[in-house]
Amino acid sequence: MDLWQSLVLATVVSTLTLLASLFGMHSQVKEQRRVRDHDLTRESQLRLHADRVATYTAFYREGGNMRHALGLRTGAPDDQDLKAPAIEQRAALWRACTSVTLVGSREAALAAWDLLDYATNVVKYKTELDLRQYTKLIWGFVDTARRDLQFPDAPDTPAVGLWERRHAAKALAETEAFPPIS
Repeated sequence: MDLWQSLVLATVVSTLTLLASLFGMHSQVKEQRRVRDHDLTRESQLRLHADRVATYTAFYREGGNMRHALGLRTGAPDDQDLKAPAIEQRAALWRACTSVTLVGSREAALAAWDLLDYATNVVKYKTELDLRQYTKLIWGFVDTARRDLQFPDAPDTPAVGLWERRHAAKALAETEAFPPIS
């Protein structure tokens, strides 16, 4: 082989090797960027999920405390000693509701505001407390929150209706077809 031919062959081979290395490096960088973006997205979703669990739990607890405060106030609607704790509890429920609004789904936020509005009407405007309605509102929130946590990407997931199932099971147990278990 001639010196010139060897030199041209070496130049071609080294150029092809360099191009293959650059292509491989570009592919690696692109894949690393894709993996990093995927990891950041996943971490963000996990953080949002954890925030939602904490927020929904806090709102549910404050809703239970609000029910207790409203129950005490219903027995004596004009008692100023019972009005102050109810107003304070309503403020705590409002804070929890704002957290649900910030990190929760639209449906969960609407359910939380429905419960807060009902509690506000009872505390501030002396509307009579209907425990069935309050229970329905709080279980509506729980149902919405559970759907949001279990199926965050499927907003049209059918409702479970937890309070309806409990009442339906009780009604079925009272019929002759399903006698109560003794």
